[in-house]
Amino acid sequence: MDTHPYNHSTNETAQAKGKVDVHSFGNEANFSVLSYTYPLKMLSPKFQSTGILPTAVAYILSYGGGLVCGDKVELEVNVDVNTALLFLTQGSTKVFKVRPDLSKHGNAASRPSIATSQIMNVTVQNGGIILLLVDPVICFRNASYMQQQTFNLAPTASLVVLDWITAGRLPQGEDWDFTRYQSINEFCVNGRRYARDAILLEACSETVTAGSSLRPPCALKDRLNPYKCYATVFLFGPLVVNITESLMTKQAKVSQLQLKTPPPFLWSISAVEHGWVLRIAGSEAEIVREWLRDALSGLSDIIGEQIYSKTFI
Repeated sequence: MDTHPYNHSTNETAQAKGKVDVHSFGNEANFSVLSYTYPLKMLSPKFQSTGILPTAVAYILSYGGGLVCGDKVELEVNVDVNTALLFLTQGSTKVFKVRPDLSKHGNAASRPSIATSQIMNVTVQNGGIILLLVDPVICFRNASYMQQQTFNLAPTASLVVLDWITAGRLPQGEDWDFTRYQSINEFCVNGRRYARDAILLEACSETVTAGSSLRPPCALKDRLNPYKCYATVFLFGPLVVNITESLMTKQAKVSQLQLKTPPPFLWSISAVEHGWVLRIAGSEAEIVREWLRDALSGLSDIIGEQIYSKTFI
């Protein structure tokens, strides 16, 4: 049975806004601004910074354990000079299905206004780094979700951004059964856009034409299986060079073999101007999680072992 964490009326959606400003003084990073409105919630526990940069940690949460269709969250983030900010979540980001009262006049794909959306704008000053290492998005059956994240980096700023999604609630029989998932990430350095990555996963509702014949609609699970988790990691800036060089070296040693069946795990890394893009597919989300924990372990040098131990758990 699907449940919805409604704390507002059935004909009303929530518009949340948040702002985060973090700066460092000595060996400590502090929030000069940490504000949010419903349904967004943030927690900022104190951890000792033992890495090369003073580090602040914030957990991005939502009331009721997930986002209701039509909810819109906007977050503005500013990271000061020589400061690190780590964003985490407590569990996956759940996106609940489209409500019947909003979907009766059309599906979520044809009515973008009822999609759940999250918009984040991040600015990082020289020597600083933003680490967005949140848990994966889980879209429930018939859910519609859109996120757009824009990162503005000073010339010597850095970032690590993890963007990943799972097939859904597999124990409940959901297997890529959502209506629509869209994720857009833009990366600008010194005011110039160097990369834009867009992913659109959309259920087919019309018959597909192939040559002179007609084929039935191709379900998302037919296109995305056997993998149940897809992840993209964006790495920019001087602070992540050691990590990316290690991954590039490891990739160069991988043998290219033709297999009869898809392997349970795939990954590749490629360079773009000012950064790198790491793409991963796994038969289980836990396989991807464990691999990421090891592959990105070099971040502990930046933020410290204690803080890094809070990621990928």
